[in-house]
Formats: sequence, structure tokens, C-alpha cells
Amino acid sequence: NEFSDIRKEIDDTRAHLDAAVAALEQHAGARRAELRAEQRNTFSAIDKLGIKGYSLWENIQGKGSNTGVPHLGTHAWPEINKIALTMIDDDQVESVLSAVRKIDSINEEVGIRAFVWDILQAV
Repeated sequence: NEFSDIRKEIDDTRAHLDAAVAALEQHAGARRAELRAEQRNTFSAIDKLGIKGYSLWENIQGKGSNTGVPHLGTHAWPEINKIALTMIDDDQVESVLSAVRKIDSINEEVGIRAFVWDILQAV
């Protein structure tokens, strides 16, 4: 009868939605694992380069300008960023940039970046 047809359609739709939610949750878990691995790689590189001091900001939201996905901490975009700031000597800049390029090339979707500023004075 008509009621059982509607009930079957609702049950089928619910099953499809449950499968979609499970797939999204699995993907989100895999992405979080990838991000943690990138963070370990980054801080490992900082240690290997002999950089002793840095400041770390966590729970940073943002979106890259060219590649990657937004990191907004929402259900739609659950990833979140961290920012590390360090002051290094001029002769260390190229080795840091090279390490960042290498880490970024492993998984460009994560979008690790490095920026170089001249520090004119520090106390």
C-alpha cells in the first residue's frame, strides 16, 4: 500500500544518509591524522635545524589563497590551524624554507607555509 511505499522510501533515504555520515566521519578522522603527522614533521624539522625557541598559537582559523581546504573548525570544515613563530639568523632562512617546502610537497592539501620578515630590533 501507499503507506508502506513511503515508509520504505524513508528507510532507504535514512540508510543512504547514515552511510554518507559514516563516510564523512571516516574522512574527517583520516584528515585529522594527516594534520597531526604534518605537525609532527614540522616540529621535528624545527628541532633538527637546531631552532631552540618558538611561540605557538593554536586554534587558528583560515583559508589558503591558492590550494588546500579552509581550516575553520566547523562541521563543514573541521580542520584547524596552528601558527609557530620563531626568530632565526639570516644564515638559517634557506634551510628552514627548504624544510617547509619538503614537508609541504608531501601533502600540498594541508598547506604548510613559511614567511620571512626582517626583524629590525628585539628586546
